[in-house]
Amino acid sequence: MVGIYKTIHMTNLNHEYSEYISRHMEEMVRLSAKLHPVVLVQGARQVGKSTMVKGLDFLGGYKFYDLDNFEHLRLAQKNPTQMWAGVTRVVIEEVQRSPALLEAIHTDGIGLKKKTRFVLTASYSTPELVQFVEEVASRGTQVQLLPCSPSEAERWAPCALLRELLDGESITRKYSTPPASLNKHVGHFPEVVGQKDEGALTQWYESYLGDFLERDLRALSGVSSLVEFRRLMASLSTSCGDVTNQTAMARQLSISQPSVYRHLAVLEASLLLYRLNAFDRPCSKRSSKRSSKGSSKRIVKTPKHFFVEPGLFAHLWRVADNESLGASSFEYRYMQCQTLLSLRAAAELMVPRGDISFWRTSTAKDVDFVLSHKSKLLAFQVDPGDGSRENLLEHLELFMSEYKETVAGIVVHNRLEVEELAPGVIGIPMWLLA
Repeated sequence: MVGIYKTIHMTNLNHEYSEYISRHMEEMVRLSAKLHPVVLVQGARQVGKSTMVKGLDFLGGYKFYDLDNFEHLRLAQKNPTQMWAGVTRVVIEEVQRSPALLEAIHTDGIGLKKKTRFVLTASYSTPELVQFVEEVASRGTQVQLLPCSPSEAERWAPCALLRELLDGESITRKYSTPPASLNKHVGHFPEVVGQKDEGALTQWYESYLGDFLERDLRALSGVSSLVEFRRLMASLSTSCGDVTNQTAMARQLSISQPSVYRHLAVLEASLLLYRLNAFDRPCSKRSSKRSSKGSSKRIVKTPKHFFVEPGLFAHLWRVADNESLGASSFEYRYMQCQTLLSLRAAAELMVPRGDISFWRTSTAKDVDFVLSHKSKLLAFQVDPGDGSRENLLEHLELFMSEYKETVAGIVVHNRLEVEELAPGVIGIPMWLLA
């Protein structure tokens, strides 16, 4: 297969990224640690959780533990309260590895008369961690650290575009010129941001998956065959962004449907795979006259799955040797992964947090992403520019006609300019969503 990374313009990368990449979530974590006894930072392995919490200025005076360290793990299991004896501020990494520690933090660490503050990190979700989050909800907060967004990779300020659109501002002229230095990023894990070499990327992602399979998969359990699991991951690259069909996956891979269900659950728990739920809100009140474009009374509610990190998707596509599906299929799915990452990163910074979903009718009319914030909606379509999505504007206008709270429709494309495509609909370049 021709080098898949080159199809996403790796040759445009013209500078190195060896220094620390500042994360937009830093200020939120800093403020949360001042306001709440418990702050939980969740994110997949290698997204930069440890680097971020250790680099925050407010962490002066914190005592650090890492449960990937055997001695720290043994202390957490045998005598967890000793970890915060005599101190008032504690950072504990990979906290999901010790249910006993979670229970001790809940019952002893954050009692009403306690002044101890905890910053916790977790690389995957467990039933005990989910229960802990529910139990301390009134006294703690949870933040999600994603792979580097394009704006973080470029050292730009957080994207203001979505806030401006939600506020009803016109952006057509404001963002008419692209930045002078514009780079295409394949990998969004901090260690591979700006990496140019295809061989180095392949080696890094293979090592990453190897570590995941050897270390975290055993902790998450539910997987009896590593070969079967790897086949499923590779197969997911061909259906990334599609409505999840577990029966079809099981048939294609010749494995049982319960195995497919367990494998998907493991990937979700490891925060490598993201379940995108369907938009589920009653249509706005409108004229009783039926729309000429067709009503969408029946909405598909089966979720979609996306790889959280676009570079991992690109790597698995290459491993699966999907050349027969064509470059356009890859480009569309890759652009979807990038768009979703940018939208999720922006939604995490919103107060209250924004919600991302998709909209699809039983007659295959669909909108790739819907951002809900308070009572307002933004609807997004992804256009790879090859003519394969000729009805995307029609579907976008149908959604906007049925949900009057939609303040703008946005078509994300690979061109450089901002365009007015229809009343209330604009086309924006991918770089602008960074």
